[in-house]
Amino acid sequence: MDAGRRRQRAVVAAVAAAVLAGGAAGGWLLWGRDGGSGSGGVAAASSSASVEGTDPTGTPTDSPTATSTDESTATPTREPTDTATPDTGPPVPDGFRRVEDPLGWSVAVPATWTRTEERSSALYRSPDQRYLLQMFRLTEPGITPYEALRITSDNLSLHRGYQEISLRRMTEVTATDAAELVYAYNRSVQTDRIQGIARSFVAGNGVPYTVLVYGPDEDWPAQLGVLNRVLGTFVPE
Repeated sequence: MDAGRRRQRAVVAAVAAAVLAGGAAGGWLLWGRDGGSGSGGVAAASSSASVEGTDPTGTPTDSPTATSTDESTATPTREPTDTATPDTGPPVPDGFRRVEDPLGWSVAVPATWTRTEERSSALYRSPDQRYLLQMFRLTEPGITPYEALRITSDNLSLHRGYQEISLRRMTEVTATDAAELVYAYNRSVQTDRIQGIARSFVAGNGVPYTVLVYGPDEDWPAQLGVLNRVLGTFVPE
């Protein structure tokens, strides 16, 4: 195993351990920045999941399967700006870095993951190309987070071995409307099975977003840990 892969595994293991250790305590990182007015970051719940990348309309695409061939079709036209010492916003977790994404939000992402952009969606991939973090706005007028993930699940069912593990309204989130999709399937380009999690929510600025993370199913719950940390630091414009 090369040094990059070992570092990635170490981050994954640390995140997974933190998720498992924090499960007994429960609780959410509520909207982060502004003392509870709702304009800070969405936080994370403790639930299981599985997810693959989709475009913002929910149509499945093989580009977020994170192969080297797919990588060449992405559009790395705009780079996020690193924020080394932000004056505001939730603390940056260990192993992450805060960025000002060109699509309109500030968020902490895994420090070694690199960004591309496809169809108004920000994609951050791990060095070994096995993990994907995807963030985008929901642009369909009037669509709810639950409806958006229902459409996503219907479209993803075209993938081989697709399993919708759960789709639910997140009633534990009282500050806003939020939903969660958990699913898994076999990747078409690679032979492994992915597992991940997607959450859609209405942020404090009134805009609905979807954020998802997927990775190898054998690494679960590392995907959940990454998503929790990302959502706990997400601050839209």
